[in-house]
Amino acid sequence: MHEQLKSKLVTIADANRKAMDGSTGPIKRIFEENHIVIGVWQDPNDASGIGFLVLKGGKLLHDVRTSGKSRPARTSAIPCSCYEQAVAAKQVFGEPDQA
Repeated sequence: MHEQLKSKLVTIADANRKAMDGSTGPIKRIFEENHIVIGVWQDPNDASGIGFLVLKGGKLLHDVRTSGKSRPARTSAIPCSCYEQAVAAKQVFGEPDQA
């Protein structure tokens, strides 16, 4: 992943962290309002120290990659405590892998 994109996703996740109120409402809203949602967490096992998981929009990203044609898409990121929490968010709010 390009460093500039990583930095932007971390910034978005940090901003969204401020909206978290302990309920699932803010997370649900982020999923409803965006075409692509990425989970972001600190990952000591990754060289960059940050882990990422596509929670919503995997098929869209796959289609763009295979066709080479970009499409406008609202994108956001949510902060996660770990990979397992990102997977749980994907299972509850995201979409099944279709690509």
